Amino acid sequence: MFNIFKKRYQKKVVFAGWKVNPGGDFELVDNGDSIQYVNDSGSIVIYLSVLEVQGRTLHADEPIFAEPKIVAEGELLHLKGAKMGEGKVLICAITFSSMDEAQWVKDYFDSIART
Repeated sequence: MFNIFKKRYQKKVVFAGWKVNPGGDFELVDNGDSIQYVNDSGSIVIYLSVLEVQGRTLHADEPIFAEPKIVAEGELLHLKGAKMGEGKVLICAITFSSMDEAQWVKDYFDSIART
């Protein structure tokens, strides 16, 4: 029973310090060790996870922190990118259904920041 409370507390701490909420038109889905935001129509799904890096220093010029890429897979599009934090890496994958949404998706990714 106490393990459950410990996991819930740790989960909240993982995303503490990150500005990731896309706004009111999205529903939060809590996966335990990651979160998702899904818009009302289901055309945009944002997946976020935070990885803790131990034993080495992160540098902004590492390939993982390069400009995010938009990749087409079948009829869906995916933006895949990462943000650097203090000893942490925030992984972001956004699935969307139309190139009309691409600018919003890029702007949202750019807005993710440490608080």
